Amino acid sequence: MIIFLGNKLSKYGKNPTTVETLGERLKELDVVVSASDMKNPIMRIFHMWWIIWRNRKKAKNVLIDTYSTSAFHFAWTAGRFCKSLNIPYTPIIHGGQFESRIKSSADLVSNYLRDAKYVVAPSEYLKNVIESNFDIKVHIVPNAIDLKQYDFIPEKLDDGKLHIFWLRAFQSIYNPELAIEIVNNLKNNFKIDVELSMVGPDKDSSRESVKDLISKYDLNESVNLYGKLQPAEWKELAKTADLFLNTTRVDNMPVSVIEAMALGLPIISTDVGGIPFLVTHGEEGYLFPSEDWSAASSFIAKLANDKEHRKVLRINARRKAQSMDWESAVRNKWQEILK
Repeated sequence: MIIFLGNKLSKYGKNPTTVETLGERLKELDVVVSASDMKNPIMRIFHMWWIIWRNRKKAKNVLIDTYSTSAFHFAWTAGRFCKSLNIPYTPIIHGGQFESRIKSSADLVSNYLRDAKYVVAPSEYLKNVIESNFDIKVHIVPNAIDLKQYDFIPEKLDDGKLHIFWLRAFQSIYNPELAIEIVNNLKNNFKIDVELSMVGPDKDSSRESVKDLISKYDLNESVNLYGKLQPAEWKELAKTADLFLNTTRVDNMPVSVIEAMALGLPIISTDVGGIPFLVTHGEEGYLFPSEDWSAASSFIAKLANDKEHRKVLRINARRKAQSMDWESAVRNKWQEILK
């Protein structure tokens, strides 16, 4: 039996996390018991402890989603409880800000990771962050997708517009306002007829800020705002796109970018955190410094009238996504860790 601990809050409107997505896939390899879907944070951690205690004699490994935010303390306490019961546990490290957590809680992080059976990270970036601070081996297991669920998008017929697709939460760390600045620059300085579709749930005041910028620049005809859509819905919308824009200020190995590559969309992204380990500049797309709408606009303009180059990037993006396919690539990595 495998115990998998993390925040299972999708039924409350939150995006599914690893414990929900990977947890379902791991049922192919073993019995999986997961926790917790308790909405109250205090009840959630007690529920996690209860799941560990109840299954203490059967659990072969406890997988723990481990983030850099306050949720780190949930993970740490679960790890301490596992150690006291002599149950092996494996942290799965997430988040582009984990280095900050190390700086603020070095001793806690060190003890938590050193006592683990394995330490897993989805990217070379997080592996480097941890191994450069501690004498700890980190196993890379990429975030997985089911490639069969992502049809390769062929280059669409030219309708005179450049279609850009953005998929993320409307939240400050993802900097959705930057997408509007880029569109405004493309229209006014590069004279490109562009249409931007933005999809994602509203997390803070960012959506209102985006609306204010749209009004300020008179871009109502150029920007389409959507809320949270189901995968089938946003994939259908993505079929109209020429490229994918990622404007985040902080990131690790975002599934949204992997999904865009699986669809064959060229990536235009900030170069923060683990992004350069996921997208190779000039191969699957182009990377620009965070906040630099001018550089982003230049790369997009470069692609706007170069259909052949976009085709090369599309093929490369799809090929990169294949290395993160659950069935052909990631399943075996987890099988090795859980054996």
